[in-house]
Amino acid sequence: MPTHPLLVDVTTKEGKEPIVIQLGKTGMVYTFHRDTGEPYFEIEERPVSTDGILGDQLSPTQPFPVKPPPLIRQGITPDDAWGVTPIEREGCREKIAECSIWWNVHPYVYKRNYHVSTSWRWSKLGRRII
Repeated sequence: MPTHPLLVDVTTKEGKEPIVIQLGKTGMVYTFHRDTGEPYFEIEERPVSTDGILGDQLSPTQPFPVKPPPLIRQGITPDDAWGVTPIEREGCREKIAECSIWWNVHPYVYKRNYHVSTSWRWSKLGRRII
């Protein structure tokens, strides 16, 4: 985990609920009841790629919080290529297409990878992320 857990009180119709928020390195926001440790918002297991380096033991699923939405973009495709000129955009599109991954939850493999992550400054959002 990229940062310390955040201890917050969420105000609901029933009153204040103490929760803990943990930011994941891929921008996912995990929320739990402080009293029980149960998820505040649902967390579902989703299938992910298991194409990794020979010898790695990879889980076929990973946890994804249903709410709140991730703090950062969760992938990149050749259609997301940028550049000042059409030639630059096409070059970027080709580089992205060469990559082995386009999404955050993917094992590292031998080809080039693009990967984004959260940093401690995202934790300053505090109450706004819920």
